[in-house]
Amino acid sequence: MKKIFFFLALPVLFFTACKNPLKNYGGRLAPEEDPEFALPIGTAELHMQDLLEGKNPDEITIDPDGLIRLHYQGDLLTRTSEQIFDAIETTLSLPIPIDTSPFLLPLSAPDGLEVYRLDLRQGTMQFTTAQTFGQDVNLHLFLPQVLDENLQPVSLDYVVPDLGGLPWFSPIIDMTDYTIDAPNSEVYVEYLATLANTGDTVELDPFLIQLSNVEFSYAEGYFANQLHDNGLDTIDIDLFDSWLEGDVYFADPLIHIFVYNSFGVPTRSIVQVFDVHTALGQVLPLESPYIDSGIDFAYPDLYHVGETSVTQFTFDKDNSNIEDILGSEPVRLVYEVDAITNPDNDTAIVGYITDSSQYTVTVQVELPLYGTATDFKVRDTFDLNLGLLDEAQALELKIITENGFPLEAKMDLLFLDENGLVLATLFDKPELILAAAPIDDEGFPSSVAVHTSVIPIAGDLLDQLRQASSLAMLVSFSTTSEQGNQLPVKITDQQEMKVRMGIKIK
Repeated sequence: MKKIFFFLALPVLFFTACKNPLKNYGGRLAPEEDPEFALPIGTAELHMQDLLEGKNPDEITIDPDGLIRLHYQGDLLTRTSEQIFDAIETTLSLPIPIDTSPFLLPLSAPDGLEVYRLDLRQGTMQFTTAQTFGQDVNLHLFLPQVLDENLQPVSLDYVVPDLGGLPWFSPIIDMTDYTIDAPNSEVYVEYLATLANTGDTVELDPFLIQLSNVEFSYAEGYFANQLHDNGLDTIDIDLFDSWLEGDVYFADPLIHIFVYNSFGVPTRSIVQVFDVHTALGQVLPLESPYIDSGIDFAYPDLYHVGETSVTQFTFDKDNSNIEDILGSEPVRLVYEVDAITNPDNDTAIVGYITDSSQYTVTVQVELPLYGTATDFKVRDTFDLNLGLLDEAQALELKIITENGFPLEAKMDLLFLDENGLVLATLFDKPELILAAAPIDDEGFPSSVAVHTSVIPIAGDLLDQLRQASSLAMLVSFSTTSEQGNQLPVKITDQQEMKVRMGIKIK
């Protein structure tokens, strides 16, 4: 059975915290009085809070049982109704010649959108014409689909004088809170022009309607396939910045998609890209039936205008290959989740948008500190200044660890010259410096593991050490194992370790 994974983030976190063993961790470094040490260096206590310093998840949560979860979140992707309203308003922004009665206004909407009702937030309407009939013209205008603030069809009467061919302008009509009620998605202007003296019907040419500063607050109709392109986004995962090699697997990683939607229209996701990039340079696509078929977003219906519906969908090990792609040293998630309205083209669904309608999508990667690690190797280098050892004939470094983490560590130390070339290695093979705490059936440590390391340094090795300008530390981590098998372990906020250090100088 494949081991579900871990990395516990702890290897890199521990390594970052332990780069300089002489530093004061958590304010608990105190003079050591243990007589085993000829020259005590001190005691360092490491808690999980110390180990998490320097990592940059967007959020760290703690389960009731203490299990730590790291959350990495992408940017908020927001789309509003502005684009749809702009398309409608643009068609009405120019003077429109009325050359027949009834005249169909060119109320144009994006392809696939049939508007049955529009509420105006603001706007004005004005008519202009010119006539040379030598007498006044009685002009009657009727807009049966345009309702005033009292929800009455707009009916207007004017007397147009003969100005010798100069233009006549009607009073400006304030259309704030007007409604366009057009069940067939058609809006007409009807007019009748008659001579004041004879009553004869005449045609006005030119005759124009000017709608200005029109802005809509509500639109209702049939919303077919409107594609909302959200573009690419990236979530960086910084746990593997110092990774060299080894296997690490998280158990039960999750990817959450959160959608906050106030569009009153059925909407479904279209996943264009959803790839995990690993420390090995692999690009692994997320695979799931919900990637193929899409995720339906909840939406407020006509009885809940102005409300926001929330959708939370989670990719887990039961509905996707998430264990495989987030179980192999993930360093970033690259995704593009677009959306399409009325994906089933159901003409019976009447939807709506308001001037405040929007949907917001965010993606979050959740990594529980639970799983396994095998020879997870990291490396870092720091400067040395060992002038105090000029008179020493031999050294003996002693390290005693009391480890409450279910994680062991083996270390090799490389002494480097000023050019970065290796002068000497401290061990013939990587030395165990930290024994893993045993675990119970649920993966929690059941006791503390105590381990003592004695490291002699003398002769040529000491001479080479004195010449070293820097020290490269190679540390490989593994989780608790039984009979050679890695066991899934859990890291909690209560786990800690104590390190006591001393040195003999001869």
